[in-house]
Amino acid sequence: KKPPILNKIETENFGKTLEDTKKSIELNPENVKAYFRGALASIKLSKYDEAIKFCDEGLAKFPNNVALKQEKQKAIKHLEQLQQELKKREQEEELERKRLSNNHEEIEKKGYKFGPFYLKSLADPIRDGRPAIYFDKYKLLHFPVLLLYEEHRQSDVIKDVSENDSLASYLSQMFPISAPPMPWDTEKKYVCDRLEIYFIVNAVKPSKGKEQQKRKRKVKLRQTTPLKYVLSHPEYVVPGYPVFYIVVAESKYKEEFLKAPISTFY
Repeated sequence: KKPPILNKIETENFGKTLEDTKKSIELNPENVKAYFRGALASIKLSKYDEAIKFCDEGLAKFPNNVALKQEKQKAIKHLEQLQQELKKREQEEELERKRLSNNHEEIEKKGYKFGPFYLKSLADPIRDGRPAIYFDKYKLLHFPVLLLYEEHRQSDVIKDVSENDSLASYLSQMFPISAPPMPWDTEKKYVCDRLEIYFIVNAVKPSKGKEQQKRKRKVKLRQTTPLKYVLSHPEYVVPGYPVFYIVVAESKYKEEFLKAPISTFY
């Protein structure tokens, strides 16, 4: 029958193994297997410092033990790799902080104002390996856009939109005239040429500056208007990323949407 500690290692209960190993060493400091099992379990738990400590304590009593020497080398190698990864991550985070700082300066030069996120789930700074908000080589700002279809409590995120883009091309692809409707569009009325776009100004306070909160209101946007004109609107503060409400023209819901207080949406 195998020793109980070894059985626990095989079932990957490494935390409990460590506890039992330490107790075993307290009871019998001459138990060389306990030092080895402690080092092995520590490596499995990525506790490389602790693994090296087990090996050093065991080697102090059994200096010629090959297994302990091998485990120590493994732990040292893992620890060095971990330290390199942490250093690389810190360098990447520092570069990201500098990039964001430079972005904020460029954004301010354009006169765009950003505030807190409308949805916390959109606050991820990196998407698909690229910053969510960034400048391309032509100094054009790119960002995600959130589209809300409040009538049906549905939404879409367009991950990469340029400030020179309008929403017309996106809506024509998402709601083409000839294609089947979305599953939630049971009345088949969400078609690109019937859609109207609105955004809300003064919805949030800007992250920088001490601007007095002004009246929140809905503003209609033409489908073909480049988004840079929305971003530069004197009363528009981007709630993290631009947010747009999509409604059907001449629909009953459009009337409800326009009459609804802003607090319904923010």
